[in-house]
Amino acid sequence: MTTQVSNNTSFVGDGVIAPGTTIMFCNGINNPDIENAKDSATIISNAFGGRRVEIFHNPTSFGNIFDHSSEEMAKQTELSALFVKAIQQQVETHRKDRTIANKDIRILLFAHSHGVKVLNGTLGAVPDEYHQYLHIFSFGGAQLIQRIDGKVVENYVHENDRISDFGNILTSSGDEDSQMALYNIRRINEIMSQGKTFEEAIYVNALEELKMHLSPCNSTDKYDRFHQIFLQRNAKA
Repeated sequence: MTTQVSNNTSFVGDGVIAPGTTIMFCNGINNPDIENAKDSATIISNAFGGRRVEIFHNPTSFGNIFDHSSEEMAKQTELSALFVKAIQQQVETHRKDRTIANKDIRILLFAHSHGVKVLNGTLGAVPDEYHQYLHIFSFGGAQLIQRIDGKVVENYVHENDRISDFGNILTSSGDEDSQMALYNIRRINEIMSQGKTFEEAIYVNALEELKMHLSPCNSTDKYDRFHQIFLQRNAKA
């Protein structure tokens, strides 16, 4: 038995799930309403013979994937809280069923793209005792799920998946390189919103960055100073 915890959840499929098993899914970006998320959830359902898949709708768009506004963060926090509550409810429901052995309790968690980031936030709030029941499968994740977060953890990433590449670079550390990558991604997104293709946006951004790095040489005073330095080094050589 599965209980919906919010209007942000839905489901697809009506096939009977194996005793002790629950399937959950969190979608990636650019699924503005829950009906869009059902397309991906249906693929998962079909892979399991039409079995029921619970959907946790992530409404994040490409435009606000890097939005750190309080409103956007609150939405993701709320979704993670719903996810945590549902996982706990399902485990406890299966535990109470005396016909289900503890070893047969499985919560299958599927997430795609930015939905993996939401799931990562969820896993950090799930009590340790529940992780033994989690079988986690991420696809093109903006973050990678750690092996210790579940009994089974498998991360799948396509070699040309830009969201996964960008997301994992930005969440790997808070160093200067990561911050520069974040700036470039935001700028590329801005340029794309003006009608440019991804490749065109990269070129425009690279040209702007090059001009910025060469700007010290644009003024006559600085050019003369650098020129004198070159002359001095040549003389010493």
